[in-house]
Formats: sequence, structure tokens, C-alpha cells
Amino acid sequence: MMLLGDDAPAGEAPDGPQAELAGVLLAAARAGGPARRFLLRGGPGSGKSWVLDRFVRGLPAETLLLTCAGHPAETRLPFAGLHELVSGLPLDALPPTQQQALGRAIGGEPGEPEDALAVSAGLLTLVTDEARSRPVVIVVDDADWLDKSTRSSLLFLARRLDRDAVTIVAATRSVAAGDDGGFGRARFESLHLERLTPAEGRALLRRRFPELSSLVAHRLLERADGLPLALAQLPAELSPAERAGTAPLPENRLGASIGSLYTARLGRLGRAGRLALLITSLDALTTPELARALAEAGLTLPDLDRALASGLAVETAAGIRPAHPTVLPAVEAAVPRTDRERALRGVIAALASDRGRQAAHLDAVTTGTDEVVAGALQEAAEQAWQRGAYAESARWWVASAARTPVPERAHARLSDALPPLLRCGAGAETIAVIDRLSAEATTPAERARFLTQRLVAELFTHTTPTPTPVVVVAARAVAAEAPSAAFHLLASSAYIETTAGRVRSAKALADLARTLVPTAESGLTDRLVLETIDDLSGEEAADALLTSDWDGGLSDAELCDPAVPLPLILNHLVWTGGSIVVDRILARQRDALERGGYLSLLGLCDGLRVLLPVLRGDWGDALARFDRVERLLLDTDFTGPLPYIQLQHAGLLAARGEEDACRALVDRAVPAPTEATPIHRYARLCILGRLALTSGSTEEAASLLLAAADTQSELGMVEPGFFDSFGDLFEAFWRLRRGAELLDRLDTLHDHAEATDRHSALAVALRCRGLEADPDDVDALFARSLAEHAVDPNAFETARTELSHGQKLRRVRRKRDAREPLHRALTTFEALGAGPWAALARAELAACGERRATAAAPGILDALTPQEWAVAQAVADGLSNRETASRLFLSVRTVEYHLANAYRKLAVSSRGELASRLAAELAPAPGERRITPR
Repeated sequence: MMLLGDDAPAGEAPDGPQAELAGVLLAAARAGGPARRFLLRGGPGSGKSWVLDRFVRGLPAETLLLTCAGHPAETRLPFAGLHELVSGLPLDALPPTQQQALGRAIGGEPGEPEDALAVSAGLLTLVTDEARSRPVVIVVDDADWLDKSTRSSLLFLARRLDRDAVTIVAATRSVAAGDDGGFGRARFESLHLERLTPAEGRALLRRRFPELSSLVAHRLLERADGLPLALAQLPAELSPAERAGTAPLPENRLGASIGSLYTARLGRLGRAGRLALLITSLDALTTPELARALAEAGLTLPDLDRALASGLAVETAAGIRPAHPTVLPAVEAAVPRTDRERALRGVIAALASDRGRQAAHLDAVTTGTDEVVAGALQEAAEQAWQRGAYAESARWWVASAARTPVPERAHARLSDALPPLLRCGAGAETIAVIDRLSAEATTPAERARFLTQRLVAELFTHTTPTPTPVVVVAARAVAAEAPSAAFHLLASSAYIETTAGRVRSAKALADLARTLVPTAESGLTDRLVLETIDDLSGEEAADALLTSDWDGGLSDAELCDPAVPLPLILNHLVWTGGSIVVDRILARQRDALERGGYLSLLGLCDGLRVLLPVLRGDWGDALARFDRVERLLLDTDFTGPLPYIQLQHAGLLAARGEEDACRALVDRAVPAPTEATPIHRYARLCILGRLALTSGSTEEAASLLLAAADTQSELGMVEPGFFDSFGDLFEAFWRLRRGAELLDRLDTLHDHAEATDRHSALAVALRCRGLEADPDDVDALFARSLAEHAVDPNAFETARTELSHGQKLRRVRRKRDAREPLHRALTTFEALGAGPWAALARAELAACGERRATAAAPGILDALTPQEWAVAQAVADGLSNRETASRLFLSVRTVEYHLANAYRKLAVSSRGELASRLAAELAPAPGERRITPR
């Protein structure tokens, strides 16, 4: 990597923003951790190379420095930057999978395709292992020109660094707001290079060119406009007399553009010198490669002597390089087209043994179609695929198709771009390629196949979905010729509609599929999708496949195929009592993914697995898993399913009462509710409704949850299968003493749950009936509810049933009997970290006359009644009287009464004094975590 160019003056650093930024970077690197990440942003000539050079020169001797630089000729070369970054480090200490993947990525050995995530994981292990014994600094110049695979691996590394002694500095030309190439998402701190002030620029000129007269220096400062590169290069364009001011300045060579900085020197090189400089600038050639390229163009290495003497080229350990990236466009503009083609052909000849690098130049020099060039591009695509560089592989396949003269062969090569596009999650590019292939298709069956692939691509991206009528027309056109293709197309469209929440539309597609095509013509997973849709629609399934051992019919290849609709099927099974089956299938899927090296798909698998600890009550484990899954999906660009995962995560936070985190996550998942898919809008209402219920905002909860129930009905979802909110809705209405208004809805739920053996739904229905029941029926209804919970365990819902039982018993004046279920509920809520629900259970116990000696210092609880204590604690935690009333199910007046009594008994006169008194005298019980109410 070349850090020192003509904009990097030797000697003492000038005072100014460049020196200040170099100091900031050095301070971070010398700190020795935790990890820091910096994005150095500045336009051409702003002094980025100077800052990087100054930073590197000041690093402690023990620092491990890893560097790479992007190059325009290498933006499509797989892992070109990664090769430069780590090729000198030993890989033998890495785990075998990572060692093989990283070794193949930077070495290019042939073999089966590697998973890009394994390459990134290998980089993470390699760098952090090195950082255990010494500080590591990674410097990336011209990050704009990095190949996509290297950029992805680098960002993966950056996102996962924490306490490690690693500093990453990436320099980019991008200065536009919001355009940071993904570095902002990886927590890079953005540093902007400002232009030099006149005083700073004058000091730089004095150090570099002491012979300049004051008038000439003033004129150059005006033209340079604070750009360090211009201040370094403009004087080099002048003759000694012009610098001294004894000859007039050449105004035509003092233009404002960067390219004009080299005009005079390029002119003095002569045609051979300019051609030699162009060849040097086109690619990062080694000295033997450069000699071959020059010879092919009829030149020799001495033809570069003038460029070296003028400062337009420099000699580095890696070979001769242009002094600055801006030299390439300047020399390209200074040579005729014939010489540009001559230079490219020289580079192409020199790279005969490196087909990947050669292919980029072949593509650049070729106009129109050419089978030789197309073949070279195909070879580059295949090599990139084997190295796990899927983005580059896809680009080479598309380029190869564009150069192929025979339409049928071009179509086949374009088809070969789809697998790598799908593997790297390139949504918009994938859709564009599929649309081209569909337009070129010659038969209805082929069009149906490409349309099905488009639907799958839409599922994992945020692309506007294909209209259902388009799918129906295509299916009807192919039903007679290829019935299985028609059935698969309709089932795939129904799958997409269901994941969006449009269940009524999905059911129409499912019915059409069965009408058009005999079941014998359909595949297993397609029939499972249709049965899932039947369940969601409230219709009894015809085959009962979901309750069979259907997973035995799935091959490992199907388990590893993101196009197979397992997420919908398994998500539905999780919420309808099939968690044991789901656990078995997901364990098998994860094993197949790991054995097959499909690590990039683990996020999709683990996104379903995280639902299991939520139901079991292992909420600490679930929260950690949610975080891992979300990061993994972002790392692998499979962002389509991300909102589903985020909303499930937000639902858990809502139950825990973590309001700020819950709302932030909901806003990330559904940033524009009016534009979101129906299922996302529905889930948003459910989650915010539960959050309101948890925090005691009962009226708000009732409004939100009623809107969710209406949305569910409009979409045709008899069985929610994603977020069941009826229990929350009924409880909100019951708290408002309006439970009787929902009895008709309760009857419908109860009947459906009994008819379909939906134990979890039946448990909720029985709990709701128990809340509204006559005193003589209470125990029987709650006992039946708990029995149903035992069949389909859900720790949180079971605890809520226990809580409801205790609440109902207290209200029918059976306070002593209420304590046992309330204690069981409290124990579970505390274990889950559901603080507000635990507080509610404690309040109910207090209302039943039970005092907890460990909850307060001696004296306070003795002075206050249980109800006074509950009110005082809520008020001290910052709740208003209305919020306290809502949380404790009291009237505001009752709160005011108990609060006045608490003031009098504790000899305080304000809420602040009350809070101070409780804070001073109370201590948490052993093992108890105090939760601040929301």
C-alpha cells in the first residue's frame, strides 16, 4: 500500500486540520483499547494520504500494522483488498473451517464455493487473536474502490470489535451526507477533512518550496483554495524563474481542476513517457508484470524515468505506482484513444496468468460482443464463486452475458448469475436479472420458473411484490403444459402473501392451485404452505400434513435452500403447539447448514430458534439470541426477514416493560406504518398495545389492541400465527370493567380453539372466562386453563393466568386463597425479568394483606397498610396519581386517599420527600432487581 504521495509533504507536519486529525487517530491507537473505528472523509486532494502517512509514522514500534488500498482496476476482483491486508499473516492457528475459507479467499485455490460469512469470521479471529499480544492498526486507503467482498468482511470485523486493542482507519472520497458506504452502520466515527486556512497553506508552501516569492505564493494560495494536493502540485508545474517571480505565471497551467495540476509535467514526458505512466496507473502491477506490459506496447522500464523524476510516479516496495490516484484520469485525458487501447492491451497481455484481473481490462477495452472476452469473464465468474466472492461472481456473469454473441448462450450465462446473487442477498440486482430473463423466456413454463424465482427474491429483500393477477395469469398459461410448475408458482405467491399478512388473498391463491392442479403434481413443502394457510384462515386442513412426521421427507439440500418456505411453516407450528417438532427440525437444519458451510443462512434458521426460549421462559437467553440474529442478518444482507425478528424481539421487551428499547425497535422495524406490510402494521399494534397494558396505560392499550383485532379480521386471519393479542385485549377491557363487551369474540375464540385442539388459545380463552365468571365457577375455569397451558407450555402466559386467578379470587373476597397463585405468578415474573408484572403481583399480594419484610426497612411497612405501601412505592418511582391508579387498578381518588395517609404517617409533604425517605430506608431483597416503572 502506498500512503505517501505528492499530497504528503516530507518533514514536519503543518499546523491545521490534517495534523489535528492525525493526532486524534494516534491517541486512539496508543490507548490500547477498546476498539475504535474511524472513517476519514475528504474529497480528492484534501490530504487524506498525508493524514494516514503521519498516523502510520507515529505508531508505537510494537503495533501490528495491516494496510490495503482500493484501486479502480480491482473493484470487481474478489477479495483483492483482503489479500493485501492479511496475506503476510499465518493462518494455521485458525479453526479449520475459517482457515480453509480465508486461505481460499486470499489464495484463490480451486474447490467448492466457500461461504462469505466463514471468510469474515476468519478475519475476525485472525485480527483479534493478534490483538491479544499487541495493538493492531488497520489502515484502508481509497475505501471507495474496495471490492465488495473485502468491504463486507471488513465491516463484519468492525461491527464485532469491542474491548479489543484494534483501531481501524478507512479513508474515503465520499463526503455527501448519508453516503458512508455502510461504515456508519458499523459504528465508524466520521472525521471530515477541512481545507487549510491561508496561514496553514502559506506555512506548507514555505516548508516545501522556500524559493517561492511572496506574490507567487499568494497567487497559488488563491488557486489552491485550501487543498493540500494543489499546494503540493502547483509549484511543481512552475519553472525556477516562475517560482521566484522573475517570469510571469502561466495562467493556463493554474486551472482550478485537479487534472490541471499535472498539465506541464505530462507535456514534458513525451508520448512514450505518458503511455508508460498510463500503463503503470491502470493496475497495481508487479515489476515483472509492468515490464511485460511495457514491452507489449513497445516500451521499456526506462521510459518511466521522466515520470519518476517529475514526481508523477513513485517507486514503492510493491512496484512503481502513480503518485496519487488523480494521476490516472489526468493521463487518460492527455493521451489519444489509440494509446489508451494500446496501454490496456499491454496490461491484458501482462496478466495472462491472472484471468480475474485480466477480465476487467478485457471488458473495458471491448465494444460489442466477443466470445473470447465473454469466456474470460465466465472464467473470472467461476473463480470468484469458488472463493465465496458472490457479489463479484454475479457481476462477472452479467458482464459475460453482455459480451456473448449467441443469444441462447448469453441467456444461459445470465441465468448463472442468479445463484451468486441470491447467496449475497443482492435484492435489486437479482430482481433486475430475473426480469431480463423473464423477458427473454421462450415458453410459458420458463416464464413461470423465473417468476417463481422473483417471488423468492422478493421475500428476502424489500422489493415491491409482484401483483397477484400477474401470477394468476402466468399459472393458468402453464397449468396444462407443466402443472407442477403452475402449482409451485401459486404456492410461492400464496407464501409471499401470507408472510405479508394478506391471508385472504393467500387463501384465494391456495384454492386456485388445488383447482388447477391435482395434489399429486405438487411438492411436499408447497402442500404444507397451503395447509398452513388453511389453518390461518380457520379452515380445517384436508391432508393434516402439519401434524405428521413430514420433516423426514426433506433432504439436507432442501433444509439449506432459502427458497424452501420453512420459516412460514415452522413459525406457524411454534404458535400452534408444535414447538417440539420445530426444535427437532431447526436443530437438523442448523447442523446441515454448518456441515454444508452455508453460514450466511444461519440467521434465517436462528431467527426461528429464538422463539423457543421465549416460550420456555428463558428470556435472558432469548434476548441474547435476538441480538445475535439481528446482527447476523445485517451482516449477510438477508434483511427481508429482519423486521419479523425485530418485532418478535420488541414483543418480548414490551412484556418486560422496557419501554424506550421496545419503541425504538418497533420504529426500526416499521419506520413508516402507513407504508408497511399488513402483518407489520398488525404486529406493531399488538406490541404497542401490550406495552401500554404492561405500563398501566389501560385505555391506550384497549384502543391499540382493538385496532389490532379489527386488522386481523380484515386480513382474514382467524389464527394469528405470529402475535396473538386476544388475551391482552380482553384483560385491558376487563381492567376497564368492560369485559362483557368482548364475550361474543371470546365465544368465537373458545369454539375455534376447541375445534382445532389449539391448547394455548384455549388456555387464554378459559382465563378470560374465569375473569368474568361467577364466584362458584372461578376455580374450575382457571384449573382448566392451567391444564391447557401444561400441554403447550408458555411461561409468561401461564404466570398471567396465575395472576388473573389471584386477582379474581381477591375480588370475590377470597384473599387467603388468592395468595398461592399470586406467589407462583410473582416467582415466574421475577425470573423472566418482567418487572411491571411482578410489581402488579406484589400489589395484589399487598391488597390481600400480605407484607414482605424483606422489601422495606423495618418501620415503614409497619406504619403503612399494604395499599398505602403500594401507592407510596409507585409514586416514589415517579408515576403520577393517574398512572398509579391504572397500574394498581384503583381510582384516582383512592390513590389520593392512600397517598395522603402515607404522607401523614411518614411525616413528609411532597413526592420528592417521599421518594427520598423510601430510598434512604429501603433496600432490595436478596436477589431482587428493582425495576423502574415506565
